[in-house]
Amino acid sequence: HAPLARRGRAAGRCGADAHGGVPSLVLLRRALCGEAPAARAGRRRPAMGAGASVDQNDIEQPALLSIAEVRSASERDKYRIGYKRNEEILERQEHHCGVVGYQSTSRHMRPLMQEKLDCSLSYLDDIGMSYGDDQRRHQGHTQVHSDLLTNGGPVRVICPLGDGATVACSSSGGPLWVYNWREGREVSRMRCGEDGGGRGADCAVLRMCVAREDGGLLASGDQHGKMVLWDLHGPRMATEARLHQGAITGLNWDAESDALVTASEDTHLMVYDIASQTVVDRTKPASHTCGYGVPSTALEIAGVGKSKLFLVGGTDGKLKCWSRDDGGLRRQCTLLCHSAQPSRCLMAHDGWRAVVATCPADPVLCGGNPGRGGLLLFDIRKLSDSGGGSALLAEHRARGYGLATASQTPPGSIDMALAPGRNGETVALCCTEGVIRAFNLDMVAGGQLYHATEADGGAQDLEPDWNFDVVAHHDGGRYPPPYPCAIACTDRRFVVTASTSPSLSVWRRSAVDEPYGHSDYVRPPQPKLVLRSRCAPLKLAPSSSAGAQALSFPYGTTLATIHDSLERDRCRSSHHVVA
Repeated sequence: HAPLARRGRAAGRCGADAHGGVPSLVLLRRALCGEAPAARAGRRRPAMGAGASVDQNDIEQPALLSIAEVRSASERDKYRIGYKRNEEILERQEHHCGVVGYQSTSRHMRPLMQEKLDCSLSYLDDIGMSYGDDQRRHQGHTQVHSDLLTNGGPVRVICPLGDGATVACSSSGGPLWVYNWREGREVSRMRCGEDGGGRGADCAVLRMCVAREDGGLLASGDQHGKMVLWDLHGPRMATEARLHQGAITGLNWDAESDALVTASEDTHLMVYDIASQTVVDRTKPASHTCGYGVPSTALEIAGVGKSKLFLVGGTDGKLKCWSRDDGGLRRQCTLLCHSAQPSRCLMAHDGWRAVVATCPADPVLCGGNPGRGGLLLFDIRKLSDSGGGSALLAEHRARGYGLATASQTPPGSIDMALAPGRNGETVALCCTEGVIRAFNLDMVAGGQLYHATEADGGAQDLEPDWNFDVVAHHDGGRYPPPYPCAIACTDRRFVVTASTSPSLSVWRRSAVDEPYGHSDYVRPPQPKLVLRSRCAPLKLAPSSSAGAQALSFPYGTTLATIHDSLERDRCRSSHHVVA
């Protein structure tokens, strides 16, 4: 091998001499790096001197530049490959999950979508959807469980967020949470303890409303008079202000002026500007006038443009009307509610009918003879100082006692929601005397079904179209008997109710002319509300035979399902009948 080595060293020296003293290794690296001849010609050669080495300079500079370019190209390749992989993962999860939130632009759904993107839930979603299908085939509806109903108590306020599937719920124990019933999951939690449980706030939220068109901003008012704006994108607390000395019993958003209007037990009426975070208007009944010192119970906004009308209910069984324009807040008139205090006031879709749900008023403030409560329908175009007799269109008075299954329910109507009918009419759904009662308000306005009574100044008798018990099948048999305590309509078809059991249920409104089967098939009468989904509190598994502590997994989850399946297999193998 020695002759070959000497021959290679000679060839290397000849190559270096032929190219101006540049070794062949440098030429090879220049060719691989793509260095142009002009760049090599423009580069000055260092002067020869003590310690100078032409070969060392020519070798080191091109080598360092090429490594930087290779690293940059490698980073670009990694980014391109990673981006393509993320697109494939997202496309696969969209296919497997089939969640509306992927195509939704609602800000309040982003926490759920972020959680789905952070961890791959495609197979878990498949399992959850299959389990939900099994539940619907077996019992007609899906059922999930939440520890907030166990620790936080029953839901008292339900606020739809506008997408038809997501609602904000306020429990009596203080927590505030966003729930998506189609997913059967909690989107976010607020006002909870450090451990995320149901106990964390010192008071409950009494009123809620959406403060943005997309449903991403939620306003809440609690028992201590604090108004809080929640950014549901986080979720996080955007603004907090204590506006009242008493509990906030009325909270509405004025979209045209981007302001919140609040009413409270301290009798004050305030207008809070969201942009400047200041109170721009406030008032209360003047001393020695009607309503002075009377706590407020309900609030609704009527009118369009700069001229607004605020309807404020009180515990004295009256509805005060305030107007707001460039001159501020002014008292206009008072509507009598037959010694029943308004518990909820809503404007119909036509904009001129006010629907008021009432319950018995304070005996001290109403003269010692409170009414039974029920439902009132006013025409705000006929407001006058005569007590509202001419403005009252129709009235429904409760019986004054609960049904047999709900004998301890509060009298009157404790909550109400308005829903559009299939033919464009307005339907009022009220939690009255332990049941849900539906009233067709358009039949009253036309005077087609009901007869006027002279004692009520020409007002028509308003009778419900149907009654439905939402607690008999799933929450019955308990003591004290539960009753529906909150109701909301997410869209034309679905109704969300809450009971004191506690539970949260989603019902689908059935239609008489709904297509089913062939044309000659006579379908049996369907219930007015069909249960679609139910959220119940966590249950403890039965204790073991050895008397050990009961398991704390929620009934209906994967672990409980496996446990029940094994129990059924054991019973079948022993020739036992499973009830």
